[in-house]
Amino acid sequence: MAYLSDLSVAPGTKAGGWPRWHAFDPYPMPCVARGRQLDLLIAFGTYERDDGVGHWDPPDISDLGLDDTTGLILGRGGDLQIFYCTTNPLHPVHSHVQG
Repeated sequence: MAYLSDLSVAPGTKAGGWPRWHAFDPYPMPCVARGRQLDLLIAFGTYERDDGVGHWDPPDISDLGLDDTTGLILGRGGDLQIFYCTTNPLHPVHSHVQG
């Protein structure tokens, strides 16, 4: 069991939550208008599951024969994350590609 893939941050496309830092170490992303740390608004993943681990899958999903891909190719098979300022939604967003 690995912390990153089994216990840490849910992989795949999602709204909100915590960003995945699987290709780079985390770094500060302050709001250009206020200096406050930005929060994850949405993440788009090339894959819905992380290396087929399955801990994040709904029960019995392996029986459905679903493809793991989302139909998107982001970077070299990574994630596109969009961050926003919770203080003022009119402030600029920041996009980041992992992988």
